[in-house]
Amino acid sequence: MQGTRKRLEEEQHICTYIGQLLISEQSTLQKNNKEYFEMLQLYKLQDKAISPSFSFPVYKKLLLVIGSPLFIIGYFLNSLPVITAKKITSAKVQRVDFYSWIYLSSAMFLYLTWIMILFLGFMVRGLGSAFCLVLITIASGIFVHNYLNYYKDFIQVRRLKKLREKDPSTLKQLQQLRKRIIEMI
Repeated sequence: MQGTRKRLEEEQHICTYIGQLLISEQSTLQKNNKEYFEMLQLYKLQDKAISPSFSFPVYKKLLLVIGSPLFIIGYFLNSLPVITAKKITSAKVQRVDFYSWIYLSSAMFLYLTWIMILFLGFMVRGLGSAFCLVLITIASGIFVHNYLNYYKDFIQVRRLKKLREKDPSTLKQLQQLRKRIIEMI
């Protein structure tokens, strides 16, 4: 919760600062932002990939390789309720402002129902098996989320490396634009 509070305070500070900038400074900042994010989009990069603090250590690469069987198991155990909720929400919800909470509520309801179905289905093999499967399902769901984030970071590293090899001047330009934007804020 503290991280969320801190981030909110930082965002409020940035918004207040931007609101107090002169019109010319705001337009310069807006122009720099537009150019920066258009370039990021062109090369399919995220802002964090350009950050000097962005790294992808070896242990994450190993986790991607070693953890892939667990990822597949976890994905199959956890994806059905989420995918079903997404399809239901996309088909039934017309208003964008209701979409996220209806999606979240239906995914939660379907997930809890799915957990109960798995539990009751494995009660045939015994109470221990049923509890074990439910714990594996929940733990692997958390792992799947982290694995996907690591995989997305890995893709960013590969795109950044490709850009560094093919067009280092563009990478330098992106880094300078990012630095300029941060200095303005």
